[in-house]
Amino acid sequence: MNENKTILDKVNRNSGMTVPDNYFADFAEKMMRQIPEKHEAVIAKPTTLWQRVRTYVYLAAMFAGIWCMVKMVNLMGSSTPGTPIAFAESEQILAQALEDETFIDEYCYDGVDEYSLLESLYEDGFDTETLAFETTIK
Repeated sequence: MNENKTILDKVNRNSGMTVPDNYFADFAEKMMRQIPEKHEAVIAKPTTLWQRVRTYVYLAAMFAGIWCMVKMVNLMGSSTPGTPIAFAESEQILAQALEDETFIDEYCYDGVDEYSLLESLYEDGFDTETLAFETTIK
């Protein structure tokens, strides 16, 4: 503790900066008297028609977009307009084939490669030009 007192004595706490007595007591009041009063003019702009209706226009556009999206999904998924989403014709054929146990026994088993599958399809008289093949590069 003695060392701290000696250090403060060496530094001399008085830096030469002093404030008159009661300077901060009425500082805010003096400052407010020196600042001129500023009157802001409030100008009310007339609202245009667009400013009044744009929220409703945006809302209507959003609902129209949702309606179009639902309509497109229904049109793309159904075979006839106005009906609910149904399987495409090829998916229905595939679903019928998978229900047939002989088809599953003959064509759906492990260990078959594409060549042997195509060979058995040729033997059964299947037209391969109706198939869409994916080409993969290895």
